[in-house]
Amino acid sequence: MLHALLLITAVESLIVTAANDRPHLAVMALLGVLSNFTAFVWYCRDSDAVGYRRSLGLNIAVILAGPFGVAYYLVRSRPKGSRLRALMRLLGFVCMLIGASALGTVTGAMLT
Repeated sequence: MLHALLLITAVESLIVTAANDRPHLAVMALLGVLSNFTAFVWYCRDSDAVGYRRSLGLNIAVILAGPFGVAYYLVRSRPKGSRLRALMRLLGFVCMLIGASALGTVTGAMLT
C-alpha cells in the first residue's frame, strides 16, 4: 500500500509539471481520491493488525488531515515505548513522499 502511495505522489507531480502547472482538474481529483483511498486502506489494515478499534472521527481525520491524522492514530494505537519509533517511521515516509514528488517533478520537467 505504501509503495502505491509513493507512486501516486510521483505521478501526480509529473503530471502537474508536464502540464506546466495547469493539469486537467479531473485527473488531479482522481489522483487525490486515489491517494486518500490508498492511505485509508493502509490505516484500516494496520488498525486491524494491531487490534485497534477505529472511530468515525479518526477515519475522517485520516482521510482529510493525512499525515496529521495518521500521526494521531499511531500515538493512540501503539503501546508506550514504541510510539516515538512509529512517529519517526511516519516522518521517514513523509520524507520519502517528498522525494517521490521531487522525482516526479524532475521527470516532468525533462519531458517538457
